[in-house]
Formats: sequence, structure tokens, C-alpha cells
Amino acid sequence: MRIRDYKKEDSQRGNSRERGYKSEWDNVREKKRKLTPYCEECKNQGIKTLAEIVHHKRKVKSRPDLLLNMNNLESLCRLCHAERHNKNMNRKKVWVKTDNSMENEKALMRSKYLPKNAKVLDCFCGNGEMYSRAYKNRIEYYHGVDKEKIHTEDMCELNNNINYVTHNNISQFNTFDLDDYGSPWKQLYLIAKKLLPGEYTFFITDGLVMHQKVDGQVTKFVSGTERIPQGMNLPGINRFYIDIFATMLKDLERRYNCKVRLAKYFHNERRSVYYWVVKLEKQNPGSTESTT
Repeated sequence: MRIRDYKKEDSQRGNSRERGYKSEWDNVREKKRKLTPYCEECKNQGIKTLAEIVHHKRKVKSRPDLLLNMNNLESLCRLCHAERHNKNMNRKKVWVKTDNSMENEKALMRSKYLPKNAKVLDCFCGNGEMYSRAYKNRIEYYHGVDKEKIHTEDMCELNNNINYVTHNNISQFNTFDLDDYGSPWKQLYLIAKKLLPGEYTFFITDGLVMHQKVDGQVTKFVSGTERIPQGMNLPGINRFYIDIFATMLKDLERRYNCKVRLAKYFHNERRSVYYWVVKLEKQNPGSTESTT
């Protein structure tokens, strides 16, 4: 599966002046920003996000006469702008961020897809970066778990998250943050198994590609879901990462009587770490809805 790297393509096409944008465009862009300071795509989804980019609905390359036409402009946040480019190219949506240190994109994704009345279990809470950027004052309840460091003692605990999920009641949570630069598939499976019927949101940082590059072999979970012998070195397997992740989600549906309602992602520049939002519905036992 080939995903277009819009950040790379944008850097190759030159700056706005080199692409023919003149001072008149600067004036029109500022006018649009003042008229519509919030992302129009997010607004359609009931979300309030500051816009960062003024986007042309019809491409300037094909319709240069609409360059300064206000009806051809829309205000978008950075993530929606990346989505819009993919939509225009009739390809699967992808958000691209520059490197693994840019926490802003991860926070924006969480802010955009947080459910109403969110109750968050942050399984890798660390120093509280995501709590401060995405969760603080925006959710009903928060509990953080981390085996190395925590940010606030009265709402976090030092603990192995697998032990916590295994031995505690997690029914009060509807949002799970698995921000792990390893590959938190085990935590995802444990949580999905324990969930009661209902709708849930997962934010997942998946370093599977990086892990397999370093280790040189497929992981236990990939071996199980893809029917590949464990420990096998399969050159080029990471090119099929999206398909591998999709197979894992199908396996999750089959095992635990659930349905994936939404799965979106962006990746770092090297495509070694992927960042997902997955919305999952745990169904009642005996539900006849197909998960194919």
C-alpha cells in the first residue's frame, strides 16, 4: 500500500511566491482568517479548533482564476488540511507529522476525536504531556498509569499498565490512551476483552515498524494474526503495515464481539511510528451484526 507523503511533495513545489502567489493573496488570506478563525471541517463535526491554513477548494493549478475568490477558500486546522488533500486525491486519509517530537499533532488528534463525557485511562501517562495538552479541563475523569514516572500523584499511579488492566475494574472508562513507542497491541487486546457493551475510543501510538526493523523479525502478535511463523525474518514486511494493523483489528472484532467504527492514522516522517484513533463498539453477546 503506497501512501503519498504530502509534506515531502509540498516542500518540493517551492514557497508561495515561487508558486505564483503574490501580495494580493496575502491580503485575501488574512481576510479569510479574520472572517473564519476556526477550522470549518472541525466545526461540521461539532468541534472548535483554531484554523492554521487557508485552503483552496478548487486547486489553483486547475483554476487559477479562483485564486482570490473567497467562495473557493476554507479555513482548516493542520490535520484537516492533510485529510483534505488525501480526499481530493481519492486516497485513504493520512496525516503526516514531521517527527516523533511534535506532540502538538498527537494532542490535536485527541482533542478532535475525544468523545463527549470522556473518562480517560492513560496507560502511559509519563510526565503528563498529553494530559496538559489534550485532556485537562476537557474531560469528566482521568486516571494515569505508568511504571516509570507519573505527573500528578492524586490522579496517577506508578504501576505496570498490564497489571493494572488485568486486576482492576476498567468499566468506568470510555477512552484509552496507549501512547507507547513500542507496540501496545497486548494492552489493546486486554482492554477489549474486559470491556462491557458500549462505545469506546482508543488513541494508539504504534512503533511496530520500528520494532521489527530493529529486531529483524515479526512479533508474536503479527505472527498470530498474519499466520507467519514466529521469529521469521520477512524482508519488506513493513511495507504492508497498514494491512497488518487492519488484520489485527479484524481479529479483535472476531475475538471479542466488537465492531470498529472508525480507524484513522498519521505517521512520522520515517514511517517508523504510526499514530491512530480507533473508535470501537463492544456489542452485546449474541449480536448478529456482521464484523466482516
